[in-house]
Amino acid sequence: MKKILIIFLLLFSCNKSKVSWFDGTFIEALKNHPNKIFMGYFYTDWWSPCKMLDAYTFSNKNVINYISEHFTPFKVNAETKTGKPLFENFKGTGYPLIIFLDQNQNELDRFYGYYPPDKFLAQLENVLSGKNTFPALLTKYKLGDQSSETMFNLANKYLDRGDNVLAKELYSKIINHSDVSYQIFHKSKLSLGIIGL
Repeated sequence: MKKILIIFLLLFSCNKSKVSWFDGTFIEALKNHPNKIFMGYFYTDWWSPCKMLDAYTFSNKNVINYISEHFTPFKVNAETKTGKPLFENFKGTGYPLIIFLDQNQNELDRFYGYYPPDKFLAQLENVLSGKNTFPALLTKYKLGDQSSETMFNLANKYLDRGDNVLAKELYSKIINHSDVSYQIFHKSKLSLGIIGL
């Protein structure tokens, strides 16, 4: 029994460091570090992917250091009096929602769900470099990249942002595209079914 207690205490004490969330209001967090990207984490107390992010990803040393260096992290319970209007303002569709804003409060990217530390770091690196973010994909598309892959990735971003009309338009173009992979074709048809033809 003593061995079990000692092992439990060691495991618990080894996992004490966490992301240092901004302590203040949403507006204060946006204005706090003008040279950093705002990272908003919308969570709930009851949903297991949120608990897993807190327990595994936001306690990972590499994730903590990367966020501390490049982002202003803000954590808000999406079901509180303060959090619910913010979540609705960003047209959140699920938990956890991680959203990234630039200094002008333009949305750079967002993603949903649990990511283990290595995949979360890869997502953060993409946001920082602008790779496969909403603005990057939109620019590619507007500059003439009409490939099914670019349109599919952009449609997914629109869907994540709650813009079903533009997502539907792109998914429709994809299923009629002359050069589309089997996987993208069927995922686009599925997404159209979910949105509603």
